[in-house]
Amino acid sequence: MIITDINKQAMKSFLKLTSPNAFNSPSNLFPSSRRDSLTISSISTRMKELMTRYNAITHIDGKEVQNLRAVDNVLTIFIDIPYRFPISRAQDMFDFIRSGATQHIEIPYRDILNQLGTRDDFFGHQVFERAGLFRDILVALSAGVGEFTTSFFCRHDILAMLDVVGIEVPGWAEINNGGHVSRFFVSKHGDVVSERRSENTRKHINTMDFRERGFREGDTITVNFQELPIGADGRLNIPKGTPVMWGVTFWLPAHAEFHGWRQDEAGNWHSTITHPTRVSSRLRW
Repeated sequence: MIITDINKQAMKSFLKLTSPNAFNSPSNLFPSSRRDSLTISSISTRMKELMTRYNAITHIDGKEVQNLRAVDNVLTIFIDIPYRFPISRAQDMFDFIRSGATQHIEIPYRDILNQLGTRDDFFGHQVFERAGLFRDILVALSAGVGEFTTSFFCRHDILAMLDVVGIEVPGWAEINNGGHVSRFFVSKHGDVVSERRSENTRKHINTMDFRERGFREGDTITVNFQELPIGADGRLNIPKGTPVMWGVTFWLPAHAEFHGWRQDEAGNWHSTITHPTRVSSRLRW
């Protein structure tokens, strides 16, 4: 999967799947909503029989289905190997995926329909809405554009998807899709930043003289929940590999001004360029 595969049309479909619950806690990964409350017992007898056979699939196109599960926060997907992972709270519904020669992650609709002996509208049932959502999140994360993931998906859905495949947060995670490696950091709230973006931000901040923005030697700035001191040269010197995400892992002390913004004692940010107005308690990079 390459970045150019995610076009405007795909992003529109991503937006259609999002919900406004952006900061739900991990304990609420599977909320009681219309799309998640549908269970096998609430559908027709014919559909129930098909669902039972669907969830019992062990081979697709003659290849054994593997459980998709991360090891040490590394999720490995081999080309042309079918995988499955749970998409329901009770783990009685699964999603099946497969990565092709172009590293495009897909749901093998045609092979599954042929195996079940049913029609295309089987996957049009509402119980598959979450399956498509999780697959789209996985596609976005494996593309290496982590920071855009939280622009098009609800954070609690991102956390839920990572949870079912065994990726722990907060922390660095990696998806190896047929040799294409995407590494990213996920905060406890579901904010995502790619390793490349985090490193570029870290390097940029390390070139800055914070004395020009109201800091003094010895002042501390919180980076990834650790306080780092400003050196005699006015530099911060954030260590390599430290995740840097503005307003999430990078915080300024209240007394300092930075790029035209000022933070008051309550932690709210105000513009020093225009008429001071409350902006947000979370100013993002």
